[in-house]
Amino acid sequence: MNLLNYKYYILFLLGFFGYGYSVVFSEISSFELYWVSVVGRTAFFGLAVFIIIHDKIYNSLKKKYFIIFLFFWFLLLTRIVFDTTVYPESLRFPISKYYAFALGVSFIPSLSFINFKKKIDVLILGKFIVIMLFPLLLFVLFFEPYTEINNFVRLGSHRFHPIMIGHLAVTSIIVSSFVLRREKEKVFLIGLFLNILLSLIVLFNTQSRGPQLAFLIVLIFIVISQIRNNRSFIFQKRTILTLGLFLIIFIYFFPVLFERLQFTFNSGDGRLLQWKLGVEQFLSSPIYGSGLEIPKFNIYPHNIFIEGFMATGILGGLLFLYLILKPLILVLKNIFSTKEKLLSILFLQYFIASMFSGAIIYNFALWYLSIIIISDD
Repeated sequence: MNLLNYKYYILFLLGFFGYGYSVVFSEISSFELYWVSVVGRTAFFGLAVFIIIHDKIYNSLKKKYFIIFLFFWFLLLTRIVFDTTVYPESLRFPISKYYAFALGVSFIPSLSFINFKKKIDVLILGKFIVIMLFPLLLFVLFFEPYTEINNFVRLGSHRFHPIMIGHLAVTSIIVSSFVLRREKEKVFLIGLFLNILLSLIVLFNTQSRGPQLAFLIVLIFIVISQIRNNRSFIFQKRTILTLGLFLIIFIYFFPVLFERLQFTFNSGDGRLLQWKLGVEQFLSSPIYGSGLEIPKFNIYPHNIFIEGFMATGILGGLLFLYLILKPLILVLKNIFSTKEKLLSILFLQYFIASMFSGAIIYNFALWYLSIIIISDD
């Protein structure tokens, strides 16, 4: 078997799930997670650079979107250099982490996904994802500890955060459902049903609002898409009733979602305060931006749009809006069409995730999927 024929599949799996398997390997061995993750990230980065050179990706960078992409990252990297040089003591993480994620995980590897859609079969990719996620989520459910975070007992730890676990579970449900509609082998069908059940259990136990909200919104979009593409009144009626029943069950079993959302919009202690301070920080220096992180929390605002303006100023913020909203518009058109939707739905999931969690340099999944969506246009 020539692994070069599968390099794009390996790239995707390493990029999305490599860290999760680093945690697993670290916990079942005597190796420290730091070094295991360094090896995994280095392998991923090396493969990304190989693809960029081997497939002459640089020839595709003349497209307007990619020119704007490069210019925005120049502005963001300039901000990172400035903050890590002038105010290193005010940053939450070690300086090396900012460069490692900005260059080695998000910016450069994103470019290797330009030809991705042309080189893979989406159904095969879906099967690979299911095969990767099932044992990973099984390990998480039975061996990861429960940790009290923000007054909620949640499945996960500082090594394997509940938010990350929750989004892996949502991805697993989305991809399993996609493969389920196309698979005919009974054994694999049973495995898919078990994987969906496992993923729902994991999602429930993470107690994470971002993943649960993303799951709910994606589900609604999928149902609306199905109704639009099937004009049968009986089908539409059954679909709406099924969605309504599911929402009742979801609200019953996932009440924590609404509790966490209430916590989010508690202006005294929650995401809303971080967003407000992020906007104020941007307004204090709207031309050049004012920093990577909010001084009061010593952390990013947990909303990439606010961060885009806060870190790079009005010009960088507008460029960032274009970079994210352009693929989002394409995704919404695709979801309501009869085209294959898997990667578009995954983009929607991680777009919603970026509204509540992570920073621009840590939302690498959204960058990879943005490049894939734009390149396929």
